[in-house]
Formats: sequence, C-alpha cells, structure tokens
Amino acid sequence: MPPPNNSQQRPTGMKFNDGREATLHSQIMSQRSTLQNSPTAVLAAINASPERMMTFKGPKLAAARSALEAMSPPPKIIVELGTYIGCSAIGWGSILSDIWADQPDVLKNECKVYACELDEGIASIAKDFVGLAGLEGVVEVCAGRKAGETLKALVVEGKLGKGKVDVLFFDHWEEFYLPDLQLAEELGVLRKGGLLVADNTDMPGAPKYLAYVRAGGSGKEGGYKFETESVSTASPGSRGPSIVEITKVVEAP
Repeated sequence: MPPPNNSQQRPTGMKFNDGREATLHSQIMSQRSTLQNSPTAVLAAINASPERMMTFKGPKLAAARSALEAMSPPPKIIVELGTYIGCSAIGWGSILSDIWADQPDVLKNECKVYACELDEGIASIAKDFVGLAGLEGVVEVCAGRKAGETLKALVVEGKLGKGKVDVLFFDHWEEFYLPDLQLAEELGVLRKGGLLVADNTDMPGAPKYLAYVRAGGSGKEGGYKFETESVSTASPGSRGPSIVEITKVVEAP
C-alpha cells in the first residue's frame, strides 16, 4: 500500500491515515486463505487487530441489523457516507445477503451497497477487504469524491432514483450529516419507510443533524417527515461513542 500522506485526527482524539490502515491491510491480507469469502471472519480479524480503528462494529452494527431486519419491505439499496476501511460496508453487505438468502436472484440483481470514501488510498483498502469477504458483487466502493458529490453522481449515472434508497448511513464528518441529508431530500432518493442511520451523534456529536431529525424534518408541507430514536449500545466499562441515531422516514413526497 502507498505510504500515508495525510495523517489526521478526529475530534474524539482518534487518529487515522497515519499508517495504521496500511499495517492492518498487511495483517489481514496475510490471512486471506483462512478469511476468504467469510464476512464474519474478516470482521473478526479486523476487530482482533491491535490497531485501533474508527469502525462501526459490534453492538452498533447489531443494533443496525435489528432495525434493517424489521423493515417492510426489506431493504435492497444502502448508501454509506464514510466507508473508511470497509467494516461497515462489509456489515451492510452481510445483512443484505442474510435478508435475501432465500432469493439469490434478488440479491444479485437488485441489492447494492454504495460505499462512499473520499480518500482513494483508504478506499483501496476497503475494496480489498470487501473482496476478501466475498461481497464485491453487493458492495460498490465509490472513491475520490465528497459524499454529496457521490450522491449526485449516483443519480446522474442512474444507479439511484426517486425513492430508491432504503437506508442512508452517516459515518463521515459530522458537520456534513445535515447538509448531505438535505441533499438526499432534494434529490428525492429517500423512500417512505426507509431509514437514516447515524453514528457518532453523541461523540463528537452532530447537534444540527439531531435537532433536524428530532424536529421531524424541515417542516415544509409535502416534504419528508422523520421519527427518530437514539439507541444506546454502551456496555459496562465501554468508552467512546455509543449512540446510534436511527431515524425512520414516515412521509415522503
């Protein structure tokens, strides 16, 4: 992998793009013979690594799985804003694979996770991990553009259309949660009964996003309306962000 050239630090104090991703990539790919085509094994290997990563996993992913499994109709299209090394993308792909296990043609032809990652170097790691998990047919990593730009491009390319996004996941920079949600509303891609899932709303926090979804949306007549719940995934002794904000689209234009 190329050496890191853009070391950064999150408001939580967690550093990234400082070489730990490349180290993890080498560790995981050296185990490819035992991890191939097993999303569960790939995620377990990543979680077992001594490299600390900003990933959506464990109880948070379990809470999201429960919400997605309860959706009617079941989800087919997930858009992820902020993929990082691909843990959550693998999780979403695995969830869709399980939901549609009895209908493989639907999974193959109608289901997709569009995983958006700005940093092309980190995105290449995500692509390798997704491929190792055997989910390259379900997960498409979209690299090199900001989340909003990718949303627009997916619409222009015909990959997303009106009411086609079942789940929109926010896990990039919190200051962009609300603008990117409002862009999704403007593009009309959300559907009634769909979900918004947002990580890190407690730490470092996304107050403008939370105020918006808790108010039910913009309040515009004929616009989207939301109902939201803050789901705690904290366990005794746990540190760091523990809230997943799960918001239902109760009305759509």
